[in-house]
Order: sequence, then structure tokens, then C-alpha cells
Amino acid sequence: MITQTLSVKEVTLFANRQEEMKLILTKLNAIKTKKSLFDFILTVSGIPGMGKSTLLREVEKRAIQQDLATVLVDGDELGSNRILEKIGNALFANSAPWQTALNNYQEYGAESDGLYQDTMINSFADQLKSKLKQTSVVLLIDNAQPDDNRKLLEDALIQLVNNAGLLVILASRADWRWNRFELNRRTQSISLPSFRSEDVKQINPRYGALADPVFKLTKGYPTAVVQAYQWAVDRFEATDPKLVDKFKSSEADLILELVSLVFDKQILASITDSDLHTKINRLVRIVSPLRRFDDFILYKLLPTLEPELFGQVDTLETRGYIRQMSTKTYLVRWDPTKQAYAIDKAMRSLLAQAMKHQEFDRLGTIHHMMADWYQQMTDDDPSALHNVTYFLEHLYHWAQWEHLRNPYSDIETPIQRKIEESFSKYQATQRTQFLEEFKRDDDLAELLSDGYLRLKEFVEQLIEGKG
Repeated sequence: MITQTLSVKEVTLFANRQEEMKLILTKLNAIKTKKSLFDFILTVSGIPGMGKSTLLREVEKRAIQQDLATVLVDGDELGSNRILEKIGNALFANSAPWQTALNNYQEYGAESDGLYQDTMINSFADQLKSKLKQTSVVLLIDNAQPDDNRKLLEDALIQLVNNAGLLVILASRADWRWNRFELNRRTQSISLPSFRSEDVKQINPRYGALADPVFKLTKGYPTAVVQAYQWAVDRFEATDPKLVDKFKSSEADLILELVSLVFDKQILASITDSDLHTKINRLVRIVSPLRRFDDFILYKLLPTLEPELFGQVDTLETRGYIRQMSTKTYLVRWDPTKQAYAIDKAMRSLLAQAMKHQEFDRLGTIHHMMADWYQQMTDDDPSALHNVTYFLEHLYHWAQWEHLRNPYSDIETPIQRKIEESFSKYQATQRTQFLEEFKRDDDLAELLSDGYLRLKEFVEQLIEGKG
């Protein structure tokens, strides 16, 4: 299994968040001088494994170095209804009014129609205001998922607006929205992206030769990047002249371990219902080869691929499955550029690669079904606005299917013929749209390698009338 406690000598535990840290350090410096921040709340969002907790621990270290009163709590460990209790006991445990209010809330709160709860919230806000007269305060709340218990935190923070020297940072898997308008005005959002290729090179300079294959494998997904390096550290010498070859030859084992660690043990860990866990697991794996999907596509795929789990479904049920994937894994979001839902790209790539090693035939079936479906859609109405998007999806799935059938087959020539045939039905605006979208298609560029540039030139020549 992959080592989960990493060696700080080998793997950098905090890296590649320069822009985010620059913003946060600016705010730490401001509250140190007792300034009142308009946007005194920062929310850091990202799917599990994106580095939210690591970022908060780094902020905690920097804040303590600046002698700021700092508290870091974990909403998953405590439950949202105990966040105020943990912060209060860390900052003003010796306050008699606070302890009285907290004890009454704990003993009688459920029976008081909110009386003792309101008293506890007001006491927390009053004590924190008093604390802020003495020193600046940084509150760091990890795993602060929006839920029914958010009201306690919200009712406390609304009383702390305009208090100098306070910074609150919440990390959550989904974008955070307050119920109170004023708090939304005072909140600045930070969405953590995957690492860029140049970022990956900084993670472990001793194993810098692996930067490109690690990035290609993980698509910059932070936890997967760090674990991939650690996997290499545990097995290979950095000075081995065959390091890259050895790494690539054992990639299959690494992929399966990464899926186990990241997808199974992190992303699915919070789903305790066994039936729902099984369904979400299969649903996400089924859509992982897809760049876009909607309820109708799920309706087409599920009965064929998973008849025992999803033998009798309609589009209304599949719409519900999409919502479940979105809320239970945080991997699925609406992509306006594709006018459909899309799974997080890094996780999509990792799961699709795992399927290639574990469920090769199923992966081929999905690409084949999708290639045929998009072909039918483009043939039915060539002039439709979505036709170019559908045609590019057809090319993507068809090329994937051909690669699976025969990795050494010529797909460039057939793709040229497909493009020529489609262009004969396209208006000038559709041809231009195709070229622009083709030029932005990173997946096809990676899949087609050198042939991608030749195909781009081919399309440009068709548009210019030279083809």
C-alpha cells in the first residue's frame, strides 16, 4: 500500500500555492496591525485531496509565527454544532460567562426552543469581541461543509462584522454560500485548482526526471501527485539511469493504488449507506471515460452496463443519480462550455486509466457506444448549434475506441475523412467554430500526439479552400 505519512526529506508537504498564500499573507499582515477587513471571511473550496487541509495548516504556521491568536478546528471531527465550542474553549476557556452559557446550552439547549443556543452564540460573539481588543485572531475551520448546523457559526459571525483584527478561513468541498446577505458580501472565495505541469516539477526536485510522467498520470491532482512521488521514492533510486522507464513499466500498479487511496478511501469514505456507496461507486466509474454527460446519456448507458443495479431506469431517475454524484462526491459539476455535466478532469483521467487495466472490455464498450451515439446525433441535424460539440465528442470517443482495439492503427486518415464529410454539411460559421474548439481540445491533442498538429493544419486548409 502507499505510505500515507510522507517523508519531509523526500516530498514537499506544502508547495505550489503561491497565489493563494500571497492573498492570505496580505490579510494576515493587515489584521496584525488591527485593520478591519471588509472581506474578513475566506472560503477555500476543492474536491477531497486538492490540498485544502494542507493550505490551512500552512496558514496556521504562518499566523503563529506572526504571534496571532490562531485556532484550527476540523468540522468532520467535531460536527458543525461543536465548532463554536472548540474555538471558544481555545480562546477564552477561563471566561465564566462563556462557560456558563456553554454548559447551559449543552445541558438544556435541545429543550429550550433556541433560548440557550442564542445565549451561547451571543456569549461567543461578546467574548471574541473582547479578545479582539487585546490581540488579532485567526479562525481556521477545516471541513466546514454547509449543513443544517451552519446557523450557529453564521449567527456568531454576523455579530463580528467590522471588528478589527479578525480573519476567518473556511475550507469546504463545495462552494460556500451563507444564508445572510451581509456575510456573503464579506466573503471572498478561493477555488483550489490542480497543479500545473511546472508546479509538479517543484514537488520533489530529486526525482525531477519523473515530473512529466507524474503529471501525465495524475493531471496535477495534488494528493495523487504527492503519493505518486512517494511511491517512486519507496521503490527506486533517484540516480537510477532507468528511473523513468522503471516508473512507466509499473504505472498500472500505481494507478490502482492511487484509485484505492484517493477515490475509495477519501472521496467515497463519507458515504456510509452501503447500497448508495455501491451505486455512486459504479456511477462515477461509468462516467469517468466521458468528457460530458447528461441524464439522457446515463439513461442510454446504465441498463446496458449495469443491468443488475440500473436495469429499469428512466431519465428522471438518472437526473437524480447525477445530483447524488454531485452532492456525495463533489466530483460532478455543470460545465457551461459543454452544456452538460462533467466529472473533475484529474479524477476522470485516473479512473479511466484504472478501468483500462481492470475493465478493458467495458471501457471499449463505453467509447464505442458513445461514438455511435454522437455520430447519430450529428447525422440527424447537421445544422444544429450543438452539432460541432457533438462531432468533436464523436471523434474523441471513436479515436479512444480505435486505440483500444489497435494502439498502432492509423486513425489520422479516417479522422480527416470524417472532418471532410462533416464540413460538406457545415455552414462557414460551423467550420470556424470547429477549428476554434479543436484548437482548444487538450484531450484530443494528447490522444492524437503529432497527428493533432497535422489535423489542425488540415482543418485550416479546408477552411481556406486548399483542401
